[in-house]
Amino acid sequence: MDHNQNKSTQKSQPFTDLISRMDEFFSDAFRDFKPLWNNKAIPIETKETQSAIIIRAMLPGYTREQIELEIMGRQIRIGVQNSVYAEKKDDEQKYFHTQESYRKNERIITLPFPISKKDTTATYKNGVLTVNIPKNNADRTFISIS
Repeated sequence: MDHNQNKSTQKSQPFTDLISRMDEFFSDAFRDFKPLWNNKAIPIETKETQSAIIIRAMLPGYTREQIELEIMGRQIRIGVQNSVYAEKKDDEQKYFHTQESYRKNERIITLPFPISKKDTTATYKNGVLTVNIPKNNADRTFISIS
């Protein structure tokens, strides 16, 4: 009986090795894509001073070229996009795998006043986008009530 059990274990060993190698292959192939599956909103902090609204968006891992800022009346849109291409080839095991992924995320912040395109400034440093939006009090008019 021990002899038959030993044969069974020996026969299943190549199959177990194959499954183990496939698991390893797919784990390695998709490792670069795990951050892209995390589809949370862009984290922001908003601070108001006497003269401006300051928005800080936490965008670690992005470059300036991957960030878009768009002003639309009283709204500002912070958008990011990222694409990843991964290729894995193993001549010894005779497999080849490629994968491409694209991710786009955005956050829209509405302010209580129109945003001046010419006076708004933005800087990006150490993964933090800082947008300085001056309060344009000259554009605000109050109507007297009779």
